Amino acid sequence: MVNPALLGQLDLAAAVTAELGSTSRLLPAHSCDVALVAHAQDAERHIHASLKRNATAKPASVVFAAKQKGSRPLNLWRLQDRVLYRALTDRIRLQLPGHLQTRMQHIDFVKQPFDKSANVYINVTDISSFYAYIDHDVLANELIAQTADYHAVTALTALLEQVMGGRVGIPQVHYGSDILGDTYIDPIRRRLIRAGFDTYTFSDDFRIGAKSLGQARAALELCAATAREYGLVLNESKTYTYHRTTYKWTLNPRSVAEQTILDTMELNDAAEFLFFGPYANGEDPDKPVPDLSGLEGAGPATADGDDTTHDEPGQVDPKHDHLLDEVWRIWIRSQSESHPPQVLRQLLIRALPRLGSAGNSAPLGKLDELIREAPDLTPAVAKYIVNLVGVDPDQRPSAEEAIDRIAGSDILSEWQKIWLAHTAGVIGKSDESPAGIFTWLRDSVRFGDGALTAYAAEALARYVVGANARRKNMIAADLAGALNRVTEEHRLPIVWALGQLTPATARQAADNGLDRLLVPAGK
Repeated sequence: MVNPALLGQLDLAAAVTAELGSTSRLLPAHSCDVALVAHAQDAERHIHASLKRNATAKPASVVFAAKQKGSRPLNLWRLQDRVLYRALTDRIRLQLPGHLQTRMQHIDFVKQPFDKSANVYINVTDISSFYAYIDHDVLANELIAQTADYHAVTALTALLEQVMGGRVGIPQVHYGSDILGDTYIDPIRRRLIRAGFDTYTFSDDFRIGAKSLGQARAALELCAATAREYGLVLNESKTYTYHRTTYKWTLNPRSVAEQTILDTMELNDAAEFLFFGPYANGEDPDKPVPDLSGLEGAGPATADGDDTTHDEPGQVDPKHDHLLDEVWRIWIRSQSESHPPQVLRQLLIRALPRLGSAGNSAPLGKLDELIREAPDLTPAVAKYIVNLVGVDPDQRPSAEEAIDRIAGSDILSEWQKIWLAHTAGVIGKSDESPAGIFTWLRDSVRFGDGALTAYAAEALARYVVGANARRKNMIAADLAGALNRVTEEHRLPIVWALGQLTPATARQAADNGLDRLLVPAGK
């Protein structure tokens, strides 16, 4: 229950705008969120009224995004729950000590212990599965100690328990979770500081300076022991003690070994362009935006401070084309190796979207192999396809053939299928479109009940935008049936899709005013 007085003090309007405009590098943007931007004020009114009625949050569902090793759980939750989470964490953030209100740049974080010449040794470590093991009661105690805002903290922990299905863990890849995570780990930093160790944190990463090797080892022991008091464990595979002369090399984004690989492969120029050129610091100017042309209720997306923004596909300067070609050519050659170098993988993640923007069709025939062998590259593959078709629409049939091949694979995870469905919808249907794509998207709607169903619904609405009334009515019936199966966090994308095809049916199927905001008026 949210205290009525507290609810009146929360900036829900700002939270609604921020949530509707937030984007993530790990999941595609939902078309329904983009469409609701134009109705943000009305959406805030409905959410506020729901919270006044003491509506409880709903458990979030989870999809697992592939990493090079393992996977990352991503929570998918209702808009109204995300809005309350952001509003509460925003309120709490402004009452925290200054160093917890904003994060420094990561490069500044890693440099700080090295900048002090007294630090002869520097420890590097982080926490295993940090966000999954944050204890809500421990978090609440720390937040209240720092802010004295009992009602906001109590509302926050109640929300977290309902969303996470227990009193442990907070959602990953969210602006609010960055604030809470930094606050949770700060007592460990403070204890190390009081013990005389020069300590810095960035999320769950630690850098600890020491004057001697003995002190460095004592610092790690204290860090590990204190972490355990908070239900956390250091990641042994990422724990190192460097002499400062060795640590200096870690300040370079490329290690000595990686530099040797780049020298051998003659990829130094490509690395300079992709790592240190216009797209440094992981920024990606070529992230795809849903193409909503011809659809109702479209509006522009805005940026979230934590997640990078979605810009229109841009042209790559022709003088850099050969650098991108070289990365792709060497990646193909490296497939004869059982484990291609990590630095080459990083280059490819950055190069793929730009190969699309450059109109380079060479990767099209290898995308199914790429997704099978390196599933963590799936978002980059999706951006490549969208950008390629964006600059050269004649490539749409070939891109659809690639999607059709990939969709037929039986080894795709739900997360990969989500990206694939989204991509099919963004590039749209050509006159030569394989029937398999339409069948796959429709089956995902007819027989699914989770996140893939929601993304496939939005893709289908875009895919059949020019179809005859009979086909639209057939898909509308599938969408209406899906509304009865999916849990609440997946409803809005399906309502939006239904509204694009048959607004009258969508209005009849809508459960509430928030649903109806997604239905085009007057049809």
